[in-house]
Amino acid sequence: MNLFFDLTWTVFPFILAIAAVLGLTILFSMFIKNRYVLGAAVGLIVLSGIIIVNQAPYPSFSAEFSNHINQNSTIDKIEISAYTTAGDHDDEGISITVFEEDTIERILSDLDQMTLKETRHYEHPLEYSITFFITNEIGDRQYQTKTTTYYMNETYFDQYEITSDSNHLQTIEHLFNKIR
Repeated sequence: MNLFFDLTWTVFPFILAIAAVLGLTILFSMFIKNRYVLGAAVGLIVLSGIIIVNQAPYPSFSAEFSNHINQNSTIDKIEISAYTTAGDHDDEGISITVFEEDTIERILSDLDQMTLKETRHYEHPLEYSITFFITNEIGDRQYQTKTTTYYMNETYFDQYEITSDSNHLQTIEHLFNKIR
């Protein structure tokens, strides 16, 4: 049953695009009687759509992370886990908790260098999980602490593929090398 849903989730955007092109063709055929002009108009719109989708800007870590943090937020600590069996989140090897502000800034700086591209399926082994403990000021002397967890490796960050050539694990690997 999972295969059916996975296949449906993968194929659905293509079915939707084909339905949109057919609907557009039917709509345009009411106004354009020449088949060649109709084909050229629909082809031009489809080509424009493909170019726009491919040229869409990829999000960065900052854009993704800004959903969880605001100007009055502070990151209290970062908890990082390295998995001994890549991708098996039940088998954690080593965990580090970072409280030092300069180390937190270095980690954020490393992650901020990434350019991301959303992927549909991410069945790749993830080596690290990183949990941010964020305190947000929600009112006068009222604070809310929440956590945000991401999973990553060299080429993937959560559901995103890393498209930039950045060393986003530099500080994290340095921290783990110090304790090994």
